Order: sequence, then C-alpha cells, then structure tokens
Amino acid sequence: MTLKIEELRSKIEGKEILKGLTLEIHGGEIHAIMGPNGTGKSTLASALMGHPKYEVTGGKVTLDNEDLLEMEVDERAQAGLFLAMQYPSEIAGVTEVFAGAGSKVQVASVHQLAATTTDFTQRRAVVLADGGVEWIIGEMNNGYTASDTKTLLQGNGAVSDNKVIAIGTGNQKSSYTTQAQHFGRSSVSQMITRAVMLEEATAIINGITKIEKGATHCDGQQTERVLMLSPKARGDANPILLIDEDDVTAGHAASVGQVNAEQIYYLMSRGISRSEAEHLVIFGFLAPVISEIPLEGVRSRLKDLVESKLGRS
Repeated sequence: MTLKIEELRSKIEGKEILKGLTLEIHGGEIHAIMGPNGTGKSTLASALMGHPKYEVTGGKVTLDNEDLLEMEVDERAQAGLFLAMQYPSEIAGVTEVFAGAGSKVQVASVHQLAATTTDFTQRRAVVLADGGVEWIIGEMNNGYTASDTKTLLQGNGAVSDNKVIAIGTGNQKSSYTTQAQHFGRSSVSQMITRAVMLEEATAIINGITKIEKGATHCDGQQTERVLMLSPKARGDANPILLIDEDDVTAGHAASVGQVNAEQIYYLMSRGISRSEAEHLVIFGFLAPVISEIPLEGVRSRLKDLVESKLGRS
C-alpha cells in the first residue's frame, strides 16, 4: 500500500491550514508528524479521511494509484485508511421516556447495525397515573447485541405494551431483555417477544414482570417464543415473575423449538422450494406481532428489514 500526497492544500472555516504539503508513505513505514498547534497535523488527517468541515482546495492524493479525494468516507476506510479520533462522536444507546398522567406514548426503535458493531442499548420508561407507553422494537443487527427495555409503572392505571421481534444470523450472540415493574394499583403490562435464529446464531431472551407490594389489581402478562431454523442455532427463553402482592393477575408463556419439519414438507410437496418454505414459516411466526404494530410506516419498514435480514432484498 502506498499513500502519495502531492501539493495538498486544505482550509477550514475559510482559513487555509495546509499550503502545499507533499508526502509519500509506503506499506510498513511509520511516519511521525510533529509540530505546534495550528500547523496542520489534525487538518491533514481529517482532510485525508474526508471530514466535511475540511475543504481540500488543491493538490492530489492517491492510495495505491486510486484517487483518494474522489472516494466517499466509507470507501476510504474500506480501502485501508484509518483515523483514530481524540474526541469520537457518541452514538446514543440509551432511550428514556416519561409518560405523564393520562398521556399515551408510542416509541419505535429499529436497529440494523453491521456485523463489526456491538450494540448495547438500554431503554427506560416511567409511566404515571392512567398513562401508557407502547414499545415497538426490531432487532435486526448483524453483530452482537445486548438490549434491555424496562418500564416502571408508577401510577395507578398505568399501561405498558412491549412488542419485540428479532432475527439472528451467522454466529451472532444476542441478549434481549424486557421488564415491567408495577408500583401503581390496577396497572397493566403486556410483553411479547418473538425471535428467529438461523445458522449458528444464539439468543437469550428474558422477560421479567415485577409486582411490588401494594400494587393491587395489577395484570402482568408476557410471552417469549424462539424459532430455530438450524441444528446449530440456539435460543433460551426465560420468563420470570416476581410477585410481592396477592391480589393480582400474572402469567407467562414461553416456547423454544426447531422449525416444524412437517410444515416444510407440506409446503415443498406443493411445489414450493425449501428456501421459500422456510421464508413462509418465518413470516408466519413473526406475523402475529408485526400485524399488531399500529404505525404503518414502522410495520412496513420492519417487513422490509426482515426480508433483508433473510437475504431476500
């Protein structure tokens, strides 16, 4: 790999910093560029990496005889250019919702990050009297994922509705946790999670309903279901009920299993290929959750992402 810089000129906010820099770096070489503040060290690195604040006004830069300045930022990174940032940007992985008395809040959170990215996300909601929050969550990442969504039902009559769909592929390792903690009387929580694991993907799915002492007449329900389409795929569903009050209603349902071979056989006997049959079974498995999503745009987007995750787009 050879990086060749010829008469490079660059400015930021109208001020020219680089004034005709020439430098050539070959693979295996280490070059230390030193100097006082304002001499162009950061400007050079940022201009080479295509930072939008740094304008290249002249000169030429090639990487292995390819015009670096014509590449998009991601193309420069894929070509082997790397910029270590002193002050990297933060990508928010925390969502906080406050639903006041009598208010209704809908939150859609759909993640689709690359296989090289580990996604750790915490979502929190506090719901006051007669308020409600509805979580709509799509976990379509290609890398490792740890997701934790918790709702505190603090007010009397508070309501929480949580819908999660997830698909794991490759050798993904994922953890999906949904929680509802009841403090208010007559509060209601519903948590539904459906996950599909393909190839060698694994997932741990936790559903936790906690009803505190004094939270009478509450109703907490949860369902976790995992469908595995490969002998090497694995899913663990862990429904947990923590009840400190007698006068309540609470329930859970959980299932983990391989795709039904008879279903696949039946579809194939009707002239449908195995891959198409598996696709139909997956959509049939996820449909009860997707169809209940009240936001048309989110529902449509999730369907598209499921298609993409299954390699059908």
